[in-house]
Amino acid sequence: FGVCQRYCPGMVDVKKSSGSLTSDERATWILKRVATIFAVKRDRHDHFQRTFREDQNSLKTLDRFVDSHSQGDDGPQCPVIYFHQTGNSGDTCSAADSLPTVGQMKKKVLALVWSKPGVDIEIGPVKRPAVVFIELAKGTMEIINSYCHSVYLSVLMNPANQRGWSDLISRDLIDKFHGYLASLHVTVGLMRGQTLLPLPPREAVQDGPGTGSGTAAAKSAPPGSSAAATSTSKDRVHVLEGAVI
Repeated sequence: FGVCQRYCPGMVDVKKSSGSLTSDERATWILKRVATIFAVKRDRHDHFQRTFREDQNSLKTLDRFVDSHSQGDDGPQCPVIYFHQTGNSGDTCSAADSLPTVGQMKKKVLALVWSKPGVDIEIGPVKRPAVVFIELAKGTMEIINSYCHSVYLSVLMNPANQRGWSDLISRDLIDKFHGYLASLHVTVGLMRGQTLLPLPPREAVQDGPGTGSGTAAAKSAPPGSSAAATSTSKDRVHVLEGAVI
């Protein structure tokens, strides 16, 4: 998903300075990371930061984001901001807390997200800043679709990760995730101008031992027994019906 979390070693811990963001080293650190991800040449970094600070709207947006670490129980007041490349050369950018437009998505867009609520941005050689940089590419939906099918589904279907789950919880979670994957697959097709229909999950048509879901009777029944076969058949019918519906 283009996640770029970077650190800046060799810098001391910095708390919020009493002045504006012009002298706040947290903002300087963020802008350095943005310039690096946007592939701005090193000799243009000063110009990149100076141009950004001249944009009062962008500066206020960054100020609001940096100061939102002291939020309440409802989460950060400004949980995410977006950096957009501007200009023909691509060595300038602006920031906003609203979703990027179609025109802005034609160039590289970077999202800055809080990863730890209620924690300030502490910069240092052994510190992990509580923010994550996420690059939004044109094929974001395709990337999400690929990750969900190849990574998250495998993690959820791993029996070792289902320890302590009841049969009801595991079945409900897997069924809802399969429904989400089906909707995601259809959405990707619509964005391409195509009609894509979701395929049944692999475990619905595979033979062999259980996939981590199924009834308690099937899990306790010996492999190859009539009880296990009947339960497996019912599970397959249920999954296939869900795919068709």
